[in-house]
Amino acid sequence: MRLADDLLPGAGAIAEYVYGQNTPELRRRIYYKYERRKDKDGWPVWKDGQEITSRKSLLDLHFTPKGKIQAA
Repeated sequence: MRLADDLLPGAGAIAEYVYGQNTPELRRRIYYKYERRKDKDGWPVWKDGQEITSRKSLLDLHFTPKGKIQAA
């Protein structure tokens, strides 16, 4: 997968990927996850300039149960 295909620029793109829709309430949840990213189970999101960004591959890895991750 190309990096450009993996990036999710903006809270709307992240909300669409994680929740399947992009609404103001879900974008606010993404901003909240950004604010709490340093917590024990924080999401892999960061700021790129003024925009919250993430990657599909990192979110997939974050949401995969720890016992389901297999070595290559």
